[in-house]
Amino acid sequence: MKFSIGILAALMLSLSAGTALAGGSTPPPPPPSTPSADVAWAKTALALQRQIDVRTPFKDATFLGTHNSYNSQAYQTIFSYLDPNQSNSLSTQLFDSGARFIELDVHNAYNDLLLCHGQDNHVGCSAFDRPFWKGLEELRKFLTRYPEEVVLLYIEDHMDGKYNDALSDILSQLGSHIYTPAGNCTNIATNLTKADVLAAGKQVLLLDPGCDGNSAWDSIVFSGIGSGGFPTEQVEDLNGFPACNGGANYENMVRFYEDRTNLSSLFSDPGDPLTTSNIDDVLKCGGNIVGFDMLGKDDARMTAAIWSWAPGEPNNYNSNEDCGESRGDGRFNDVNCANTRQYACRKPGTKQWYVTNGAGPWITGELYCSAETGGQFLFDVPTSASDNEALKSAKAARGAGTVWLNYQDADTEGTWLVGHEGKAAKSAQTIFQNKGSKCMDDSSARAAAGANVHLWDCHGKANQFWLLDSDGLIHSGVNYNRCLEAAGWGTANGTNIQLGNCHGGDNQVWIYDGQTLASALAPGKVIDVSGNGSSNGTNIQLWSANGSQAQRWTAAKFLSIKSVGKCLDVSGYNTGNGTNIHASTCHGGDNQKWWHDERGLLRSLMHPGKCLDVEGKSTSNGANIHLWDCHGGDNQVWIYDGTFLRSKMNQSKVVDVSGDDNVHLWGYHGGANQQMKFE
Repeated sequence: MKFSIGILAALMLSLSAGTALAGGSTPPPPPPSTPSADVAWAKTALALQRQIDVRTPFKDATFLGTHNSYNSQAYQTIFSYLDPNQSNSLSTQLFDSGARFIELDVHNAYNDLLLCHGQDNHVGCSAFDRPFWKGLEELRKFLTRYPEEVVLLYIEDHMDGKYNDALSDILSQLGSHIYTPAGNCTNIATNLTKADVLAAGKQVLLLDPGCDGNSAWDSIVFSGIGSGGFPTEQVEDLNGFPACNGGANYENMVRFYEDRTNLSSLFSDPGDPLTTSNIDDVLKCGGNIVGFDMLGKDDARMTAAIWSWAPGEPNNYNSNEDCGESRGDGRFNDVNCANTRQYACRKPGTKQWYVTNGAGPWITGELYCSAETGGQFLFDVPTSASDNEALKSAKAARGAGTVWLNYQDADTEGTWLVGHEGKAAKSAQTIFQNKGSKCMDDSSARAAAGANVHLWDCHGKANQFWLLDSDGLIHSGVNYNRCLEAAGWGTANGTNIQLGNCHGGDNQVWIYDGQTLASALAPGKVIDVSGNGSSNGTNIQLWSANGSQAQRWTAAKFLSIKSVGKCLDVSGYNTGNGTNIHASTCHGGDNQKWWHDERGLLRSLMHPGKCLDVEGKSTSNGANIHLWDCHGGDNQVWIYDGTFLRSKMNQSKVVDVSGDDNVHLWGYHGGANQQMKFE
């Protein structure tokens, strides 16, 4: 975190102007500021960029911050901080500059714990250096003001074992904000996210790479992330993007920093500084912790670190732009959600991207991604610069320019969310089920104009998905511009139901009351299964309302089932009978979406004709739960009481997540691993 050399304070003072000695070098010039016309945009874009990775694992999230954050001109006296790394106070770094990574060097000197830029033996520390708790106090005020922000606090330990004093300072200032390790001196879990930290009511993680042997101290600090510790790289080693240090793959949290102090320049080689020219390479290569020196309020390097929104965006032009797209250059733009684009799809938990062949309005993104990839890729948005580069490569391979991103502020203007976090994404997407495992189906499978609509086994492909909009139009999941209509504007019993170009006329307007789909064109007429049939290919028509089963349509709602922080998951996206069910990291994929229908069956979005099933109809503890053809037997019927999924075979037995994340049947005990939440 610094270059430690023995030198008298007087020499430090005499060199503070930056004069070079023989064999030394002149410190880099002060970093430039963002042009005033761009300041407001940059602040907004950086704030949105910090939010976009809230559900991204820490190893892939980005934390821009400061190096030797405490060593600042803001605290300088004639006796202390004579050769600063920073120009602004900790408060300014946090509140105004956007720093979310802070470094504090803590020394046991002058009978106190001080924030000191000194050697291991405390030479260079001053009695006028600030106490540790003062730095923590500034951080506490920021966290209290902004409860939605997460900060990494790196502590360099020169405390000579005075951990009780350090703990007292930390707990008195940050106690309620600290996210602590599960064990002593452990690494941050590779799948931990900022959302997990915030959900626990916490905001700050303490990092100390050395395990110090003090159990109390080690119980509140992390030693690194994953199995990679806390690696640090140098800018000059990257050789730019895409060289990235010979193709080094930064799978863990990697820190880049600079040192602009005079002493480092005069007596050592501090390496290349972080500049507006190289910060984008650092981020594209996968660097995710950045420690700037001399970080200004409107530092142009922070603006250069914006990889997401294009300059001036989002601007909600004409108050009618609520959906995000990736432009040809990879930068984000907000546009009207009704525009036609291809879609950006990601394989969950990876940086593998797929761009669809098909195109349509924003709302059908999840359907297109699922239909073209067998449910293995999700409509998504990049959450880091390196992730964005991967999408750009996928776009180039497809020959695509502008594509939709699963990113929208349709729920609340200015609050941008990954689509599935808000109401806008799948609120209208559904399948209409009739006769148990039979669904309303586009017979052409491609939304051809004039295509007949009939009954068919539910299979979860796009031609069985429909989007009911606020005007009562029912759009095809294959092509948003095709809608269900009464053929030829007919009103007689037996009028065929087919697909036509959407025009909004009354023969395309339907009123859904939770059971029937009534025609706006023909009062008293509803969508009906011909002859109350149940065979594949049975025609769907208009008929007088009579309350029969042939006219009852259930709109499926597919949700995740969450327990112990994970989601019930169909192994390997396989829909074969006997495919195992386990609990896995939640990613929103089709293999983690379930519909609890009116009969109590839990149907998979990948194939709504497949259900959660207790193997062999066993009621023994440990009976395995897998996927099977839906048949409606008691071993497939689940009674949800708001917390537990009880088996109809024996309601004292519930769905249970085992210690190895397998999902099986077990006697009710009320533990967290039996508590299920639909989200």
